Amino acid sequence: MEDSDGDITDIVTSGDEDSDDADVEMPDNAARQPNPWFSVVDKETFELDVNRDFEERIGPCGFEANFSPVDYFDKFLKTEDDDLIDRIVDETNRYANQCQTTENPTRHARSNEWSPVSYAEMRAFIGLVLAMGIVKKTSIESYWEASGISETPNFRDVMSRNRFQAILRYLHCSDNTTAVPRGQPGYDPSTR
Repeated sequence: MEDSDGDITDIVTSGDEDSDDADVEMPDNAARQPNPWFSVVDKETFELDVNRDFEERIGPCGFEANFSPVDYFDKFLKTEDDDLIDRIVDETNRYANQCQTTENPTRHARSNEWSPVSYAEMRAFIGLVLAMGIVKKTSIESYWEASGISETPNFRDVMSRNRFQAILRYLHCSDNTTAVPRGQPGYDPSTR
């Protein structure tokens, strides 16, 4: 075989002439190319306009320079005709009601104390989940520790641990009554 500067015909035609590969036909342009890589553009007719004026605004569109983190949060979760948090609140409350009617909880179960989640609570819940991505701890319960060097009092100030866990238990984004049952055509395992 030739060195790396040899052309493709050297690679294809080198070796034993009686091999099984001898009857493989090469494309017409393969013999003309200096290596297996070929140019996508025609070098003789292609022109790149490097003096083009770039007038587009770069960066994210629709964001003001003075946006607060909450403004960015709202920008991603709200549209003109839909509010994702409203949908999550509705579906979480619907799912909690469905579970409460089908389950038979014990007398002291936390689910007996469920109250429908509100819009403000869901925003706070999502904020705590985002904060958990920044402050790493070993368990959900450890975010509500009341003493020690790893105490994070802001979590307790926003929501109780039991309420957070109750919302997490029933957190839902879709309506189970309209979902296709498992084993049926069109079933989507991500529907929750």
